[in-house]
Amino acid sequence: MSFERSDLMRLLDACWDDQPVTAPLKPDDEIFGPFLERSEVAIPPDYFPYAPGVLFAGPRMLKLAGCKPGVPCPSCWERGANPGVWVRCCLPFEKVERYGNLQVRQSGDWRTKRWAVERVDYSTGKIRALVFVIDSVPVWAQSRREAMFLAEFYREDHALHLVGCCWKNPRHETGRH
Repeated sequence: MSFERSDLMRLLDACWDDQPVTAPLKPDDEIFGPFLERSEVAIPPDYFPYAPGVLFAGPRMLKLAGCKPGVPCPSCWERGANPGVWVRCCLPFEKVERYGNLQVRQSGDWRTKRWAVERVDYSTGKIRALVFVIDSVPVWAQSRREAMFLAEFYREDHALHLVGCCWKNPRHETGRH
């Protein structure tokens, strides 16, 4: 699906009245940033076991989410029970399916700049991670702030379609498509 800039702005304004696109999109803005092979990142062997590595969100993906310099982190995020985890409990009208919590999780130790973007089913604890649809490659952020913007904006299907992503269970992948 291809959008003209005016179509994109109209779609985003209609769905996110309180979160307009905060930076102009440029034709050369890449959707994704660097790709790191699995051996280069701290990723558990059972977390998308067939994914060749991880993609980082690029300038276009971040701009669509409203993430730009000078804009503060989205509100209502709190430190999770474990180090390197931040959680946002969504209000009933914000919930997508049963996924009532958004979660960003640091990969590796406190020094790494690699953050997984996830949704959590508040009743069962099941996780869905943000992935690029081809080969279920996880899409991560390079800071906690970026990850929060990604989780907030891309929790809705209409936003996911703009960048070719979806939410998948990282532990129940049966193989490549």
